[in-house]
Amino acid sequence: MKKIILSLILIIIVSNIMVGKELENKLPANFKLFGYDKVKHFSSSLYLTTTSYYFLNNYTDISNIKAKNYSMSFSFSLGILKEISDKYKKKTYFSYRDLIADLGGTLTGILIINTINNG
Repeated sequence: MKKIILSLILIIIVSNIMVGKELENKLPANFKLFGYDKVKHFSSSLYLTTTSYYFLNNYTDISNIKAKNYSMSFSFSLGILKEISDKYKKKTYFSYRDLIADLGGTLTGILIINTINNG
C-alpha cells in the first residue's frame, strides 16, 4: 500500500512540474509567486520529505517520530542551502518565496505521511 501511495506522489510531482511550466507561460511577467520555479521547489521538498521518511522508517531502526523530524530537517535544510548558493551565483538571488514553497512541500509531505500512518 505504501509503495502505491508513494508512486502516486511521484506521479503528482511530475504532473505538477509539467503543469507548472505551462501555467507560468500564462501568468503576467511580474507574477512570480506561483511560477514554475516555485512548483519545482514545492515538488522537490515534497519528494525529499516523503522518500527520506520512507527510507528511514523502513530501512533503519529510527523511531517514527525521529524519522519524520529527520526528513523535515533534511528537506528544508537542502532548500536553505540552495538559496544560500543562489545568493552567491551570478544572475540569481536568495528568495524567501522559494523557501516558502520549500516549507509548503515539506509540510505537505508530513501531512501525507501522517495520513498514511493513521489511515
